[in-house]
Order: sequence, then structure tokens, then C-alpha cells
Amino acid sequence: MRKTIFFDVDGVLADFVTGFTSLANQLFGTPIIGVIEMERFDHWRDFLDQKQCDIVWEKVFNSYDFWVNLNHLLSKKEVEALSYLAHENNIYFVTDRRSDVMNPAVATSYWLQKKFNINHAQVIATKNKADIAKALRPSFAIDDKADHAFGYIKQGVQSFLFHRPYNKEFWNNIYLNHVNSVEEFIKEVS
Repeated sequence: MRKTIFFDVDGVLADFVTGFTSLANQLFGTPIIGVIEMERFDHWRDFLDQKQCDIVWEKVFNSYDFWVNLNHLLSKKEVEALSYLAHENNIYFVTDRRSDVMNPAVATSYWLQKKFNINHAQVIATKNKADIAKALRPSFAIDDKADHAFGYIKQGVQSFLFHRPYNKEFWNNIYLNHVNSVEEFIKEVS
């Protein structure tokens, strides 16, 4: 039986943090960090003030290629497993990506095709992932942001939180499932 499964994109599949901090580095000479080094959400605020953050975000929102050029975080084995899972199930890539110059869902679909050879990906760009879960009723969801993971739980979804340094305070939360990799999540939901 086909399952409906939600995947977050940035922080789970895509390396947004390196992309964002690389852009900040180009603009201000600040450090480049990756998702593994990020100790909390918005960790870049340690070296970017509010005005600088706003400038970087403006560049992201007005870029035609920022979202499509991000690196992915998966091993070759995980890419193959994700491709198989997407072929056998109803996979939705639910993301909080935004853009002022292009449709972020279209850009994300293009990125998924380019990076993982997933054609015609079902992408939903939204700030309110819990409302989408309420409407589509997925069986499982994975996210790297605790707020979204808890939002899924409130909608009756078996929610998995990706172990990242910025999620330390939630690692022992009994309401969340925890995974260390996309491969581990795929094994849990297959």
C-alpha cells in the first residue's frame, strides 16, 4: 500500500546553512559554517548583525539560482533509497523556501530533479506545514526543525526529528521519533 510521506528539504536534504553562510561570507567576510556546525537555529547571528542578516535574506529572496544551486546532504545510497521511496509512495517535499522572483516550489522541484533525478516531484512551499499535514494526512514526516515536527504530531502524524546539534534539547523528547540520517528514516517508514 502506498504511504503518504512528508520530507522537509533544507537541513534534511539540502545544505541551506552552507549556502546561506557562503553568501554572507561573500558579502561580509564572515565565517562559513555547515549544518553540522550549526549549534542552534540562526547560529549565523553570532557573526551577522540584523542589518547584515536582512541583506543576505534579501539576496536569497531576489536570486534566481540560490535555491537550485544548494548542495545536497545525502550519500549515494541515500539518494538511491529516496528515489525508490518516491517511486513507490506519495512523497511530498514540504518546504518553507521563499522567493520574490520565482515560484519556490518550482525551483525546489527543479533542484530535486537535478540532484536526485526525481521527476515531477510534489513540492509544497509553505510556512505552515501543520496545515498541509491536516489536509493531506501523511503517515510520516521528517523535519530538522522541532516546531514543525511538533506541528505534525498535533495533526496525528508520526513525526521524526533529524538529529542536528541545534536540536539537542529535543533529543530525549518522548513524543518525537529521532533519526540520525535519511537512510535511517527511510528504513523506519518502509
